[in-house]
Amino acid sequence: MALDKARLGSIAAMQLENVQDLFAKIGDPAKDASGSVSGTMELALRFIGIADFVVHNDVAMFKQRLSESASLKKSMFERFNAGLPIDRSYVSMLAHKSLFTALAVGEQALASELAALMGGREALEREFDHPFDQALGYTLKAFVQKDRELAGIWLPKFSEICQKRENVNFRGYVRVFEGIEKRDLKTAQSGLDELAATHRAECKGSGIFRDSPDELLCVWGIAVANLARFNGLNVESTSSLIPDVLLVEGDSSA
Repeated sequence: MALDKARLGSIAAMQLENVQDLFAKIGDPAKDASGSVSGTMELALRFIGIADFVVHNDVAMFKQRLSESASLKKSMFERFNAGLPIDRSYVSMLAHKSLFTALAVGEQALASELAALMGGREALEREFDHPFDQALGYTLKAFVQKDRELAGIWLPKFSEICQKRENVNFRGYVRVFEGIEKRDLKTAQSGLDELAATHRAECKGSGIFRDSPDELLCVWGIAVANLARFNGLNVESTSSLIPDVLLVEGDSSA
C-alpha cells in the first residue's frame, strides 16, 4: 500500500512510542551487543524525522532525528573497529544510506566522519553488498571525502551499473556526481532534475523506495543537492520532493 501523509503520520506515532524503550536498551551492552537495537533505532529515527517534516512541516525535528540516526550508524562502525561484537552486516557499504541521511540534514562534518569509517572490508562487502550498493557507497564516500582518486575509480563503475535497465532511474545521481567532479553547475542541475523526475518510479513495483517514507520525500536527492552546494554548485530544486527549505546555503568559496 502506498504511503500518504495520514498513514505516514500514524506509523510514525506508533514508532515514537517505542523510542524511549529503545534508548534504554541502547545503553545496555547486554541488549545491544550486536548493534541490533541501534540498527532498529537508526531506522525508526529516520522514519519519524521524515514524518515530522512531511506531516508537520517541522524542519528542526527532521534535522535532529536524522542527525541522531546517522550518528547511530557512525557509532556502530566505531564499536566494530574497537573489537566489539557488532554484527558485520551493519558495517557494509549499505551504510551509504546513512551517509545520504547525514547529508540530507546538512551535517557535513558527520558525513565526513562516517565516510572515513566506511569501506576497506572486501570480504564483508562481497558477502553483504549488491554491486549497485557497493559502487554507490564508494562513489558517495569519495565525493564526501573529496577523494579524486577514489572517485576516478568508482564513479565510472557506478555510471556503468546505472546503464542497466533495472538501474536507469539512478542516472541522475551519476550526473550530479559528474557535475561536482567537473565543477559544472549545468550538469549537476540537470542530474538533480532527472533524479527528481525518476524518483516516483522507484516508489512503485520493485522500486527501492516502495513502502518507505521516501515515497513522500526524496531524501537522497536532498542529500546530493546539499553535497553539490557544499562544493560550490548552487543547484536549485524544481520538485516538491526536494523542498528548498531543506537545502543548505551554498558555499561559493568551495
